Amino acid sequence: MASEKYDPLAAVDPGRYNWRVKVRISRKWESIQKNTGNIKGCNIILVDDQNTRKHAFIGEAYLKKFDGSLEEGKIYIIQNFNVKPYTEKEKHMCFKDETHIYFSSYTQEFKYPSDDTLIPANVFGFYYIIELSGIANQNTYLIDVVGVVQNVEPPRHFINKNNEEQSYVKFDITDGSHCVKVTLWDGFGHTFYDDYTQFKEDPVILILSSCKANVWEKILSLSNYPATRYFFNYSHHSVNMLRARFRVCTLASDHTGTIGIILYDREVRRVIGHSVFEIECMQIQEGTSGKFPPLLLTQEKLSCIITLCLKRSQSQKKTNIFHAADLSITPKLECSSPTSGGDTYIKEQPSVSEGTVTQTSKQRGKNTPDTLRSTNKPKGKKKLVKKVRMVNLATDEDEDNEDIPLGMWNTQTDPE
Repeated sequence: MASEKYDPLAAVDPGRYNWRVKVRISRKWESIQKNTGNIKGCNIILVDDQNTRKHAFIGEAYLKKFDGSLEEGKIYIIQNFNVKPYTEKEKHMCFKDETHIYFSSYTQEFKYPSDDTLIPANVFGFYYIIELSGIANQNTYLIDVVGVVQNVEPPRHFINKNNEEQSYVKFDITDGSHCVKVTLWDGFGHTFYDDYTQFKEDPVILILSSCKANVWEKILSLSNYPATRYFFNYSHHSVNMLRARFRVCTLASDHTGTIGIILYDREVRRVIGHSVFEIECMQIQEGTSGKFPPLLLTQEKLSCIITLCLKRSQSQKKTNIFHAADLSITPKLECSSPTSGGDTYIKEQPSVSEGTVTQTSKQRGKNTPDTLRSTNKPKGKKKLVKKVRMVNLATDEDEDNEDIPLGMWNTQTDPE
């Protein structure tokens, strides 16, 4: 069978029916009639060895013949089928395409006896996040998006206008330059949340395939449809490109101590003014590939204000390594190290905004000490966090009102 010829999916058209393709079943889901709840057919996505994908539909009359024999991930020889162009009445096709395949009474399928590594498990056609506003609210096709997952909220339940119980999970995804909100509904959202909370890798890079872009009350967001699937840290070149973005580990100090802060792509680019790809090109030209970029070393001793993203997992692990949510450069700010004896200090009351805590730096002279901190006692050991405060990380007052004292975060003592 290896020597047999097959038609590429890119070549099939409505001109004939005796097509013969060798494909993998990439995805499979049922079409449900909303009014009755009855199954009206089965959808499948076919993928071939030329990285082409094509949607196929099995009508209700042929479900018994094919549905039980076609398995996701398996390779089949499928022949004698109809190819039809999409019409204007057909909405929310699982990806943008001109035609799709219809199984009929004379369609035949044969399971391929072995695997074929040339046929990928999935094929995607990604849109950049910056492009989404231009295609939002169109109902013709669904889209694929990839990005780093941030700010995942637990499932929330409500009663809709039809007196039916619904739920949703909200989070953000970012490509390092732009961010978009995501809302996953009902059981799909619950499954996502369960899988996400059990996923151990960091960062989590998400592929959200066949999702819908919407603009509601001037806010761009993505949501799920029956065709939607998600993949965490999937083996794909687009995921690898996101991994190749900046992720710089730093030590940040003030007079109270030192913590580790991880800066991501947006914050690093804001400081050095170059993308990771530009840095790689520079190193190739200079013959320094594989070495730590010297341009990053020039930013040591930089004075800045960093917004930290505080996660509950950090309090449970008692770690003193934090993730930067935002960074602003302040050239005039004096930021002394713990051993420098400088007088820069951290303001007592941190400001809280949607899951982040920003500690604002302020400068004062040596002759005007802060009343709460002035003392005649000899200096002892210093802690990063001197006072326990209750910080509510929830965004709504009626849900998830778990107060987390800053004292739960790992505090290090520095010898005088």
